Amino acid sequence: MVVNTQIKITNDQDLVYLSGFTVYQHPEVRKELKVNGNRYYVVNRTYDDPARHGLDAITVKDLQTGDVSIIYEGTQSEQGNLDLKTDIDLALNDSVTEQFKQAEVYYKEMEAIYGDIDHVAGNSLGGGLANYVAVRQDVHSVTLDPAMLPEDVADKYAVGKTNSHITNYYGNYDPLTLAQQAGGYDDRVPGEKVTIDFGVSWLRYLANNHTGYVSDKNGRMNQTITVGIEGTPSYGQIHFMADRQIVSDIWSGKTLTGSTAGSGPKIKLDKSSMSKLVHALDQVILADFQQSARYLDHSVQTIDYEGARLDDRQTEMKNGFERIMRQTAAPIFEEADRITRMHAIVVTTRDEARWIQGSWVTDMAFAGVWSLLGRLADQLYGVDHPLTQVALYRNDLVRTIIEAKYHKTPELLRGGTDEFLDGVVEELKAHYHIVSKNVKRVEQQITGFRNQVEQTLQAMDQADQSIAQALSQGSPLKASAHVEKTVSGNLESSHYLKQGMAIRREILEQNYQAFAQSVNARVGSLLAGLGFAVQFICGAIRAAIHEIRRCEGIAAFVHIPFTDLDHRIRRFLDNSGDDMQRLLHRTENLQEVLHYTQKNLPEILHAFKPYIEAALFGGTQYQAVIAYNHVALGILQNIRLQFKEVAWQLNQNESQAITTLSLNAQSIEHDLDTLVEQVRRGTWI
Repeated sequence: MVVNTQIKITNDQDLVYLSGFTVYQHPEVRKELKVNGNRYYVVNRTYDDPARHGLDAITVKDLQTGDVSIIYEGTQSEQGNLDLKTDIDLALNDSVTEQFKQAEVYYKEMEAIYGDIDHVAGNSLGGGLANYVAVRQDVHSVTLDPAMLPEDVADKYAVGKTNSHITNYYGNYDPLTLAQQAGGYDDRVPGEKVTIDFGVSWLRYLANNHTGYVSDKNGRMNQTITVGIEGTPSYGQIHFMADRQIVSDIWSGKTLTGSTAGSGPKIKLDKSSMSKLVHALDQVILADFQQSARYLDHSVQTIDYEGARLDDRQTEMKNGFERIMRQTAAPIFEEADRITRMHAIVVTTRDEARWIQGSWVTDMAFAGVWSLLGRLADQLYGVDHPLTQVALYRNDLVRTIIEAKYHKTPELLRGGTDEFLDGVVEELKAHYHIVSKNVKRVEQQITGFRNQVEQTLQAMDQADQSIAQALSQGSPLKASAHVEKTVSGNLESSHYLKQGMAIRREILEQNYQAFAQSVNARVGSLLAGLGFAVQFICGAIRAAIHEIRRCEGIAAFVHIPFTDLDHRIRRFLDNSGDDMQRLLHRTENLQEVLHYTQKNLPEILHAFKPYIEAALFGGTQYQAVIAYNHVALGILQNIRLQFKEVAWQLNQNESQAITTLSLNAQSIEHDLDTLVEQVRRGTWI
């Protein structure tokens, strides 16, 4: 089947940009937005409307295609870790929250005004809202690092279903995605999942790795971030924009992934499509490759300059570990604090029950109430100790995190001394000199291929005109244009670093396992102790609620003349019943959070391992090398996808010239495989 490459739709890159950056800026209605050279118009918005239970969103119209899209907002960064907490809440609850319902209400409202809605999109919680609407309304959804669906919705619409109209882009450093996958909840994100290479594994950019973008204090986008140390070869800028790492097909504009590149429908190869290929090679692919080469050049120069010198990393490592653990334990602290604050309500309820017991009243029904109130007070006395334990365990958990920060994290650095790095630094330098030469060779290949495509197009056009002229005038055919010879790659192989970086990874792995075992043992025992205390509280509160309900049944028959004691008893039972139900809800919530954390603590620690690895080099020049290499790798992998698709589209063509171009594209794809492997080999990943 031949596809029409002229059809225009709002592309995924723009939807990701709108989701990860624009919607958080709260643009006004009737404001025109510029996104990647395309123009959008804000036709509707909803922000800070109490009736919508926290739902924030904008509706935009693509002025190029006419498509209408709803962009749902995630939790604002100034609200802290609410997206992570929301995701944990979603894991613990199987019912649809009001905000999800409001997302669908807003969708239907916009549909009534603007007709068919073409796309929904969002980042984080906003992505979860978009996917909720998508599975229920069968609308196209594009998300960046989305939150999972509520369990009952996922079971009905997501688990075991393809949902091909949904595409989720996962940043490879996103903490929410890592935690979600570690917890085994990835099947609650419907549709296709595509990992894109953006961001850096530095703790100070943890929130930006989640939203996909960096902005300054005035809310303006920073397309790049600074890496390295000023005055050294490591100093420079790298791009930090999620949408830049989404690969588009040269001809159709649709997203290319590892599963779709080289397998889709064939395009019609004509002058227009070949011209598009020339333009893409010149303006996009070659330009991106040259950017990747500049990043790798920074790495080569930095390694030459820095050699084996490493700074002290302990402070960054300690602070990083504390941030990770505090974020993981934040829901526990929050629920424990709420329960502790309710201790006063328990005491008040108990004292009121004892006061009522102290009233000497002759009434048969009151005698029954008197007995049950005594049992209620006894039950609540039994809650005192475990409630105190909750506060103690909570504080012990804080102390344990601080102790691990100062006494356990240094163990991660054992063997990571300057002397150890000296053992591989010469190999590192030799390897990167080979990489540098191979980068230049691949650039020559791509430039040569670009020239060949352009010259082939010119030759075919000239031949076509010459034949037409000969047919009409009987003149002889003119010679066709010159096409240059294929540039051979012949990349140099590297025998360096076959084991060098692997040894460093092995040492980190040994240190990490000892560290994780120690932290898991101490934190695990505290979580278990806290769990036992909470379990006892739950049992006691359920028993107290049972006594209150029994009292209520008898209190209805209490009638004490000349006093309001009977009314006070009924009011007390009503209020205390509500109070105990709230306390039970809080303790059950804490039970669920504890179960979630205990079950997933090892995976949560492992999921944040890239941050721990990078923190080992915090404040060093090699940290800049990691950043440059990762962003270069992302670009090279994207270009490799492009050449895979180009080779596929040009292959098996009736024209021998086009088929030869396809073989040349395959050769470049192969050399890109080699280059990617070599860059990856010298990178700590």
